[in-house]
Amino acid sequence: MIIHLNGMPGVGKLTVANILAKNANAHLVDNHLLIDMVVSVCDRGSADYQKLLKEMVSVILHHISNSPNQVYIFTNALSAEYEEDRQRFDQIRLFAESNNIPFVQILLSCDLETNKQRVVFEGRSLKGKLTNPDELEKLKGYTIYHPTTQYALTIDTTSLSAEQTSAKIQEYLKGIGF
Repeated sequence: MIIHLNGMPGVGKLTVANILAKNANAHLVDNHLLIDMVVSVCDRGSADYQKLLKEMVSVILHHISNSPNQVYIFTNALSAEYEEDRQRFDQIRLFAESNNIPFVQILLSCDLETNKQRVVFEGRSLKGKLTNPDELEKLKGYTIYHPTTQYALTIDTTSLSAEQTSAKIQEYLKGIGF
């Protein structure tokens, strides 16, 4: 199974994914680990960046094709406005479909004030994540890419802890037979 957590920076994707991975004995593919590797050799946003990021995801998906009975959790902040973001989402979704691997997409959101409070957490800067609330506010004009798929869930994390959010995801997975 592939679980894809998507949402704005600071909504809690990685925190929730870590809890979920522990509880589900799953493998976590954090988008920042991939991004950090790619930006170590090319400029973020360049054509080389997009190409290498896609290749890195392909390598991971190839590995998954050899272990399809495992659970994999991907985290991303993919915008509907950017073709390369839609392509990255579709790369994972189409891989799952073509390999008969269940694909569950989870959209996490929260209100802007909560998001601004969360985005400044100290540990975010250590991972090269967005930490400026003013930059976050500029991003609020973008729409997180969340096309209709068979298994999709949206969770507003504004008043939920990461543990509660993870529990909601686990409950949803159980309810759809996983």
